[in-house]
Amino acid sequence: AVILKIKKGDEVSKIVSELYDKDVIDSKFMMKLSVFLTQTGSEFKAGIYKIKNGQNYFDLIKLLTDGRHANQKLVTMHIVFMGTRKYF
Repeated sequence: AVILKIKKGDEVSKIVSELYDKDVIDSKFMMKLSVFLTQTGSEFKAGIYKIKNGQNYFDLIKLLTDGRHANQKLVTMHIVFMGTRKYF
């Protein structure tokens, strides 16, 4: 896994260069093309991401636009209201 830090306001070209330099992607052009085709460049969220090996360009875009980064934890709460279970 690779750690990638995106700061608020980082340009797509900077993020793509970091992904390339860390051997996450093998083509800057293909990643930029994927971002262009999905029109998501302005939607990348700031954060620190733990990127698993073997993700394709579209998986990476989804990760970076969903904003679910390494410091976040998914929590499921089970609350019982008068014998009825609700999930939040």
